[in-house]
Amino acid sequence: MHAGDIDEESKVPIFHQVADSLRRRIGDGEWSATGFLPSVLDLGHDYSIGLATIRRAMGVLLTEGLLEQKKGQRARILPQPGERELVLLPLGAHIVVDAATAAERRELDLPRGAWMVRVSHRGVVRVWPADRVELRVPWNGPNHAE
Repeated sequence: MHAGDIDEESKVPIFHQVADSLRRRIGDGEWSATGFLPSVLDLGHDYSIGLATIRRAMGVLLTEGLLEQKKGQRARILPQPGERELVLLPLGAHIVVDAATAAERRELDLPRGAWMVRVSHRGVVRVWPADRVELRVPWNGPNHAE
């Protein structure tokens, strides 16, 4: 329970206290980079405060570029400059690196000439900007075979 993060006697507005707490929890890795925050309702219960205050706190983090949110979806944590998402590749994954499409550049706010990493495995394709991902194959020793 993170209601203890809120000091009702403080001169700092509650929504700023919640924003600070969320920022700290994100930084501590409670939710993975490019993962999603809990729902506004769940956060309201967690902090024992109203949903309007949670939304206002999240608005601070949206403005800072720490989160993004599309209508009807939970807020997603954005990778920060220099931060990379670690992806462990399953054996047999197919990897392609190519230029970002115009739609990807718009959606992810990427510059012209940005590269994308596309990983496909068993019919599922996942895509990341190349400068935001680190790919690794799990190491299980020199004699490992799947």
